[in-house]
Amino acid sequence: MPPGCQRQEVLKRISALGLKQLYLPTLCTTKPDGPHVPILAPSADVLKARKRVIVLINDDTYQDLGILAYRELQRDGGINGGSIVNFLKELISRDEDDVDVVEELNKDGAGVKGDAQIPGVIVLNTAQLLYSHKFNQALSTRSWTALPRKSITHDAIVMHPVENRVEGHRTPQEHIKSVLDSVIRNPEFVATDAEVYVIAIENGVDSLMDVLNEDCKCRRMSSFASADLMYLSLEVRQPHHCHGSHSLRDAQRSDHQPGAEGFPTHANPAVEGRRQYYDGLHQVHQPTDRLQAPAYVLVAEVYQHGRMA
Repeated sequence: MPPGCQRQEVLKRISALGLKQLYLPTLCTTKPDGPHVPILAPSADVLKARKRVIVLINDDTYQDLGILAYRELQRDGGINGGSIVNFLKELISRDEDDVDVVEELNKDGAGVKGDAQIPGVIVLNTAQLLYSHKFNQALSTRSWTALPRKSITHDAIVMHPVENRVEGHRTPQEHIKSVLDSVIRNPEFVATDAEVYVIAIENGVDSLMDVLNEDCKCRRMSSFASADLMYLSLEVRQPHHCHGSHSLRDAQRSDHQPGAEGFPTHANPAVEGRRQYYDGLHQVHQPTDRLQAPAYVLVAEVYQHGRMA
């Protein structure tokens, strides 16, 4: 199946589970005829009814909206395992008492039966930040280089640094800040008393920390899980404002010591064969073998501490 068809199938299955494309900066669910960047979220009425909201910030290098890892999607993981489809189904299943409903949900292409089943999940889109006027489409760098050319000998289409970017979403950092300001801190989408759990993956961690270190207004963030190996919590410059956030990269260092910021010492979980994820409230475990596709089932461990509504 070509990547374009894979992306369409992923979005189709995600839509069946209640998450639709929300187009920024207009905040509309109808695709605009002009520069835009889509994210994934339930309808505003459903989202603001959730008392727990998970925000997923993926790696911005090669992944497209809703896709965790093409290497999984195109191999053993398949459409569901290489995207957030299985992750969403896991969240829904943990909130569902009817075994028959859970069994039905596990089938390919299965969808939710009503708004009550839709999980409170917002998926950012740090990769598709290029905009094609010709195709009215947000594109990743990989998709941009794959645009049709005059011939096989012609160079890739030239990307204009202004015209082919979307205002407020020119970089992953701008995109994250725009979503924080216009969606997550907007009571029309997320209730003011909702708990917000943020999961960032690989260089999505760097982009998020850049934003928080510049303007750490993370009182809306109940916990932060970082699926990346290189970042230390000591690098967070304003931890007194982000007291519920800990970097998962600390799990790589057996010699990690608490600094002036007051972060706790973490034992080396490699000895235990697992990484430990501290969010100030709950502890979540993840196998050490691979970070990508299996990583997102761990979020359900955080989510299971309370029902969706």
